[in-house]
Amino acid sequence: MAEICLSFRRENAELAIISLRSYLEWRLKLFGDLEEQCITKDPKLRSQLESGFMHLSPMRLSNGEALLYLSNKNHDPSHYSTTDTIKCLHYFIISAMLLNPSLAESGFVIVNNMVDVEVKNVDMNFPAVIAGTVGKSMPIRLVALAIIAPPMLIRCVIPMFKAVLPPKLVKRMHVVTDLNTLPDLISATAQVCLPVELGGAVEFSTKEDLARLVAMDMSV
Repeated sequence: MAEICLSFRRENAELAIISLRSYLEWRLKLFGDLEEQCITKDPKLRSQLESGFMHLSPMRLSNGEALLYLSNKNHDPSHYSTTDTIKCLHYFIISAMLLNPSLAESGFVIVNNMVDVEVKNVDMNFPAVIAGTVGKSMPIRLVALAIIAPPMLIRCVIPMFKAVLPPKLVKRMHVVTDLNTLPDLISATAQVCLPVELGGAVEFSTKEDLARLVAMDMSV
């Protein structure tokens, strides 16, 4: 984590120490301990990864960013609390940065596909917790957050979320209703970088993703 925080703070050791301290305090508060996460030892983490809710694209975007894809229709908040989901997101992102520390500097683009989403798929607490976590507690450089075709309920509450977010983060949040605008918005070559569900060529396989993570047996 020290190396990640140093990359996140662009080699500024003083700021890196502050980021590392904030991260450890946040993790202790949220997780209740500092024990490592491991997919082979955490049945709930493994179960949520098996749901197909989160995928990390194998392709990098134009400026080296990683694309984290959320398929919201596969999420079931009745089975997973907001904390469970944050832990899952944490595992995905931190493991990616441990494998490639440069991602702490180049950052992540999160694309949340809400096509065909029903109210039962939506965790209303998740956006607020993410807003308070990204860049503050977890050393993640969020380059952009694209919300694809959100239902009317979500469109109504997005302005309320934006009202309490830092201006810098608000500028990076986009509601997308026309998929043709998405590649330019996130600096992506559509066919190369985007998932099939959004008109691209990247096919995600939950089974293959899980097998890869289990094989690596990575602890974060």
